This record gives sequence, structure tokens and C-alpha cells, in this order.
Amino acid sequence: MDPDLLHERVADEWSFIETLRHLVFATDAWISRAILGQPSPWDPLDLPHDEMPDDAPVPRERTARPSLDQVLALRADRMATVRRVLAGLTDAELAGMTEPVTEPGYPAPDSYPVRRCLQAILTEEWEHRLYAERDLSALESRLPAPRRQDPGRAGILPVSVRQGVGSETAAPKISELPNVAGQSACGAGLGTDVPVRSDIRQVSIAGQSAPLRTSFHTPTAPVRVAAVYT
Repeated sequence: MDPDLLHERVADEWSFIETLRHLVFATDAWISRAILGQPSPWDPLDLPHDEMPDDAPVPRERTARPSLDQVLALRADRMATVRRVLAGLTDAELAGMTEPVTEPGYPAPDSYPVRRCLQAILTEEWEHRLYAERDLSALESRLPAPRRQDPGRAGILPVSVRQGVGSETAAPKISELPNVAGQSACGAGLGTDVPVRSDIRQVSIAGQSAPLRTSFHTPTAPVRVAAVYT
């Protein structure tokens, strides 16, 4: 696939590269800042949600056009961080609260349930995987037939691209999750398809979708995302 297509938006949703940048931001916010207590863990390529208040001191360079290799390197680093956190987490810590970070940033200085922070990441990974695969399929459909993937091969893009969402090294799929028919954007099986435009992608507050803000229940799909990190 032409690298320029990885920067192209479908129906004004985030491009594939922007999606990877947002997942880096989500990990920095909920793992590095909220759980590990780093006041400002941001990379200049982090991409917060569009509704982020302007006074939050986080990067928001929306016109940046990093290469796929750049964002995959950031993703690999952040996924390694998540693995380290999970590997060292005790049952008591999982059931506990984070130590508040006093410096301004996102999430706001406060103490959060550790379980909620981890669920934010799992939900983000699942939701954005669905959008990324949908949009990459739409982009691929525009290519001349000789440039398309062999229909008998699994996946949409070469391994180097597929590794960006939900998987660091596994091939030949974007993540270790099945592509469930009828799966809704929130991963709870409530819909019949991934919509062309959904508020949950832009309104998801780095993992705090509406269902997550009202419940700590973890849907089946985000639980299975965790397999990527173990």
C-alpha cells in the first residue's frame, strides 16, 4: 500500500497513522502518568482526542506526518511498558488506587482505580483496532486490482503495518483478536457493524468511553486484547 494512504482519512475519521499516535497517547496517559506517576510522559507525536481542553499541557501536533516506522517504534516501546506493568502487578495493587500526580496534565491530577486505568487501555486497543481494519479495507478497495493483497491471504497490509494496532510482533494479523461479525465499536457485541462515523472514536477520552465511565465491567473483547500483552 502507498505510504501516503496511511495518512489518509476515511469519512473524516483518524488515519491509520493518527490512530497509532492516539494509542501512544492513551498509554502515556493511563499507564505512564496515571499508574507509574510520570508527570509528563508525552512524546511530541502523541495525539490526544479532539475534545482535549486547550489548557492541558500535552502535545497536539495534528499536522505531523511521521513515517510508519516512527510510530511503530513508539508503539513497541509503549506496549513493552504495559507488559512490564502487568508483569509486576499484584492482586492488591490491581484492586488499589494510583498515587495522584500533582502536576497538570491528562488525566487530571487525581487518584484513579488501577483497574480503571488498565481497562481504559484495553478498551482503546479494541475499539481502534475495529476502526483501523475497517478504514484500511476501504483504502485498499480503491487500489487497482494488481496492487491488492491476494484474497487468499489473511490481513490487509504487510506485517510491518499490521503490527501497529494490538500486536507488536505477531503476524499475520493486526492483533490476536478474532474479527467478530456483528461486533460493536465498544466491543460488547451491541451492534451489527462498525459504523462509518461514530462518536465513540472522537469522544472516547483516551479510553474513557461512555460505558467505561459508568462501569468498570470489562467486555469480552477488551479482555482478549490483554492476551497481546502477555
